Amino acid sequence: MKLILKLIKIIIFLMIVAIIWGRFIEPNKLVVTHKDLVLPNWSHRLDNLKVVAISDMHIGTPTINEEKLVEIVQLANAQKPDLIFLLGDMDALAIKASKINTNKISRILSGFHSKYGVVAVMGNHDYDTNIIRTIIKNAHIPLLENESLVLKSKGLNIVGVEDFWMGHPDYRKATRYIKKSRPTILLSHNPDYFPLVPKSVSLTLSGHTHGGHINLPYLGGLFIISDYGQRFMKGHIAENGKQLFVSSGIGGVPVRIGNPPEIVVLTLHSDDNGHHLIVNTPQNKGVDYSYVPMLLKIRHNDTLRQFVRKYIK
Repeated sequence: MKLILKLIKIIIFLMIVAIIWGRFIEPNKLVVTHKDLVLPNWSHRLDNLKVVAISDMHIGTPTINEEKLVEIVQLANAQKPDLIFLLGDMDALAIKASKINTNKISRILSGFHSKYGVVAVMGNHDYDTNIIRTIIKNAHIPLLENESLVLKSKGLNIVGVEDFWMGHPDYRKATRYIKKSRPTILLSHNPDYFPLVPKSVSLTLSGHTHGGHINLPYLGGLFIISDYGQRFMKGHIAENGKQLFVSSGIGGVPVRIGNPPEIVVLTLHSDDNGHHLIVNTPQNKGVDYSYVPMLLKIRHNDTLRQFVRKYIK
């Protein structure tokens, strides 16, 4: 009996520690994740290109105030990147509810600095009002919505598509005025678009999943907002030579265990000079379940999309 009581006390203690860590400590951390990637269809001129990927800031949520936003910008700049990519979900409704001054957000974001510039795409939480478009415009950051830009000095296409849930992502439309034979980085907030990405794309960058928030051994990410469950949870995913990197993001629901908020720094290489292209990565293991709410499964239904935009706040 004493042994059972002792075990119960230990379990209760561990639960309290987990709650404190998962709610108040880990969500407020910010780590820099470094990764070297070998890419297909990549040019020698682009070898060692360093890109920073930042996703799911969810500005105005409990862990992301103005001071934290300044920290994000400073930490990104400290990596001395060639390019900075903002992968969506600044969060229009959270910003509106928090009453953070949008002009101040723009001024902070305009502080991002990289050799070749900063590029943004929209996430599913960015469509509710025009706040995010206005913030990005005032920060003088290009916003790609089924559009492309070309880094002519390096011969690189940067393609951005609309969000997979709240927009109409269209790679063909986004690339209609550029040479598709060039090395291409595709920005798609939601990694569920990845199976539709052409093999000619060198690298797809996404966020959205938040790494499942709670990431445990054997169980994987417990709350992954993806139709594919663990498949696109976070990190580097290679499938039949196609390359994807999913950031676990920075903000969102302020509960994280084994999955700290991150700024991603990727150094990119061509598949020669001793670098080996990974054709397929092992499948992420864990709970085989998708936590996508039914109301949000509206990707190709205009009626439902308009209903959610108007009434679901």
